[in-house]
Amino acid sequence: MEEKASGKLIQNASASTKSDHHLVINNKSTKEQNSKPLLSPNRCIYKVPVHLHKLDEMSYTPRVISIGSLHHGNKKLQTLENYKVKYLSDFVLRAQTSPEDLLRIVKDSEERVRECYVENIRLNSDKFVNMTLRDAVFVIEYFLRNMFRPELWTDEDRIVLKQCSVVVTLFLFVFFNTQNKSIYSPQFNRIIHFVDLIRRFYLPPTDAREDSYSLYDYVYNQYVEDMYCASQLAEAGLIFKKSASRCGHDPKFQDGVLEIPGFTLDNDTELYARNLMALEQLHDYQTPVYITDYYRFLDFLIDTDKDMGLLRRNKILVNRQGGNCATIVNNLCSNEVAYRPTVYYELCRELFRFYNNPWNSWKIKLRRDFSTPWVIVTTTSAIFLFVLTLAQTHVCTVISTVK
Repeated sequence: MEEKASGKLIQNASASTKSDHHLVINNKSTKEQNSKPLLSPNRCIYKVPVHLHKLDEMSYTPRVISIGSLHHGNKKLQTLENYKVKYLSDFVLRAQTSPEDLLRIVKDSEERVRECYVENIRLNSDKFVNMTLRDAVFVIEYFLRNMFRPELWTDEDRIVLKQCSVVVTLFLFVFFNTQNKSIYSPQFNRIIHFVDLIRRFYLPPTDAREDSYSLYDYVYNQYVEDMYCASQLAEAGLIFKKSASRCGHDPKFQDGVLEIPGFTLDNDTELYARNLMALEQLHDYQTPVYITDYYRFLDFLIDTDKDMGLLRRNKILVNRQGGNCATIVNNLCSNEVAYRPTVYYELCRELFRFYNNPWNSWKIKLRRDFSTPWVIVTTTSAIFLFVLTLAQTHVCTVISTVK
């Protein structure tokens, strides 16, 4: 049975290279499937708006392989289309099924899959079903190859897998559980797609979310206008400490200590951040935009490389990017991307009060006025001379009185 299925698939794969890489199927329907509700409740796949896309095109553009219809047909991504057919062939053998059975499964779900797209998909039924099958099987087969017998990978496999950094991260999240969260948690009841999965792993624990956000704050728009940067807060005596929390977006402030989970700035940081923030702004989560607000909080905290250096010295930040990393964080939160945060409103207000505490203000003035050893020596000498002058005057007065 496996040989028969394999031979049939190879024949189909050969035909696919002559017809836009589509498998040959018996479904003759060419009716356009363009009509769907404008606001389907299943919508979850969005096209990034122009005003966000122009800020950093590379963060929103696939570089190696296309998954889904938004970039389908992109000539720059055609090289690996035949690779999808190879993965499909291997999957059919692994599952001991046939391409026709898989196509029927996808065909039965076609309407629901189309409704996931906000944009109108201008592919007929045959092309859409074939595309969806190839892309879905590619992702599934990819995970299977990561889970089982990696020694069987070919050099081509390793090249593709090395490029698919987002999928690698998903693999680590799901199978190694790097965030110490159970996939059986209620927050994972309805994962809509991979970007949503990554977002859910980055969310603070449920209790922390309840503490940091209230419906009153959100409805009445109590947002943060501005906040002091890390170096200014340090001058006021604030202690920065790397949090033991494994959640990446759960800062805490207590007794003059700000605990921030460690994070890394590397080549993928901006890619993840921009896509997560775009999803939060486009999808109706009915919850605060936690990821967007967190990067806005970091934007307030990091103004210059001096702030970055402070976080590095406290083991909070690992910089693998080089250059002016403060600019990277600041660019993430331009006015076109991030609004004024509400989730961390109470935290920012506490930090603001800490900085403006009279005692802390005095400490700032002392540090500012006595910032160098020379100033300290000069001031001390002046005070010493002043005391000597007073003592001399007092002694002379006493002597005159005695005489």
